[in-house]
Amino acid sequence: MIGKDNRAVSVAITHSLTLAITAILISTLLVGAGQFLNDQEELAARQQLGEVGSDVVSHINTLDRLNATGEDVNVTVRPSYPEQVVGEPYTVAITNDSSTFNTSYALEVRSGALNQPIQYPLSTDVKLDETARANGGQVTVCLVEGNASIGGG
Repeated sequence: MIGKDNRAVSVAITHSLTLAITAILISTLLVGAGQFLNDQEELAARQQLGEVGSDVVSHINTLDRLNATGEDVNVTVRPSYPEQVVGEPYTVAITNDSSTFNTSYALEVRSGALNQPIQYPLSTDVKLDETARANGGQVTVCLVEGNASIGGG
């Protein structure tokens, strides 16, 4: 034999490169799938918490209409919601930090499952308790002598 035979080395290198490229592609797919699942989880949480928030706003608006009748109205509504959404607890609160809206108050729904809290404008004639807050589950909405709050009662 006059020259060296390098064919066995090139087969091993080709095989190693094929395995490395396959491993990179599979890990990229797994990372992408994980991010997709996280995005879907946040979307599901946003939809479920959106339903809770809009329902609480609906109850506050109903209390506002009852208060506008001119009668002394004392009402307590105790709707039930899930205690957790996507495995995370949440809070519902009235806040005066409604910079997004042209209203004095907003209803804010916060959860660890969301990157940003969800806010809803509150435009009512009842006096709102801006320290009012309720944890997920049974969110009590009260109207007592023209003052509305959540979480108490």
